[in-house]
Amino acid sequence: MFLKTHIRKHEVGLLFHQGDFVRPLGPGTHYSPAWSIKRKIEVIDMLKTRFDHPLIDILVRDGQLADMLLLVDLTDTQRALIWKDGRLLQIVGPGRHAYWKTQATVAERRAA
Repeated sequence: MFLKTHIRKHEVGLLFHQGDFVRPLGPGTHYSPAWSIKRKIEVIDMLKTRFDHPLIDILVRDGQLADMLLLVDLTDTQRALIWKDGRLLQIVGPGRHAYWKTQATVAERRAA
């Protein structure tokens, strides 16, 4: 028996094996053995422009996933304006922030 996970066109799947990130999964139907509790697929909605995940530092190391994201890494003295389709979306402060750029045009402008 297999577990079926369907990923829609505006979603991405994150495949984990024993808690470690393996790779992103594109749209379509993905099967995994029902007896394998070591594999997990997280389905992420890319229509929510901001990508928040507890493992963001590890996930962005994957080249395929990093190509889908606008990464904004700010120091303590920096701020950034995030624009989505030409409209101001958010003002962010220090830290690492990630935004999906596959569903909309997303840009940043930094200020010190």
